[in-house]
Amino acid sequence: MATQAGDLIGRHAENRARSRLQVARLQEAEAALRESVAIRDASLARVAELEGALAERLALLRRRLLSMDRFAGQGYLRLFLDVDRTANLLDAIRQLRFLARRDAHAVAGYREARAVLEAEQGELRARVAEAERWVAAELERRQELERLVAEQKRLLAGLEERRTRLARSAGELGQREQRLSRLVELLHDESAAGLEGVPVDEFQGALDWPALGAVTTEFGPRTDPVYGTTLPHNGVEMATRREAPVATVYPGRVLFAAPFQDLGFTVVVEHPGRVLTLYAGLARLEVEEGDVLAFRSVVGRASERLYFEVRREKRAEDPRAWLR
Repeated sequence: MATQAGDLIGRHAENRARSRLQVARLQEAEAALRESVAIRDASLARVAELEGALAERLALLRRRLLSMDRFAGQGYLRLFLDVDRTANLLDAIRQLRFLARRDAHAVAGYREARAVLEAEQGELRARVAEAERWVAAELERRQELERLVAEQKRLLAGLEERRTRLARSAGELGQREQRLSRLVELLHDESAAGLEGVPVDEFQGALDWPALGAVTTEFGPRTDPVYGTTLPHNGVEMATRREAPVATVYPGRVLFAAPFQDLGFTVVVEHPGRVLTLYAGLARLEVEEGDVLAFRSVVGRASERLYFEVRREKRAEDPRAWLR
């Protein structure tokens, strides 16, 4: 779990950095879009200005042509009868022709400029569209990163909650082991005289298991998966069938038979040779404190699990070294 937490924290930090970088990329795309829109708007303004100038010139040219038509409409006879007026007319015609050519040149210049601007506008429209697609893609990527960061934050919160719960459980387990050890030590000290009989250690490695079932947790200290702290584990845990008989592994005397904290019903039996065995997690008891037990006497009925310890002179030993 510690590795999982480290990996998740690392990915979360990496994605947060990527998200900050993505904000900068999005700002860059938005700046490019604003620049493209500004250039496009300036181009549109230039087109509008040229169109206004053209409209004025076309109106002026139209008025001049109408004046020429009215002047020319007086007919050829008038031109022949009035020589002086004809001279004035020729001057006027020349002037009108000059003005018409000048206006035509201006119109052609406008049309050329407008064609260039329209081409620029086409490029600008494509540039704006590309910038808009860029902004949309960067925005979508930013939103995806923000979603990923939020999800990892949620996972980290859940991991932290689990870490806290496991730490509390580990602490409680450590305290339980300490209290259980103190109980066994106290019982050992109260029975200083010991029992007469063949010492149980003469049969070490040949004793039967207290109940039928598979070992789920072995003897020995365990390392906490979150904090790496070492917790004592002075016995073995077995998966057992509920109401199955739990028997003492060797004749002895019951020193303790009662519920013990969260272990349920617990029995401690003293055997000759200053060896104690402990049976915890029982569903119910069938012995009382002070009872003298024969070989394989039933001390109680199992629940779904059984915790079993062997202690010699207060020191916990691996039950597998005693059982066959």
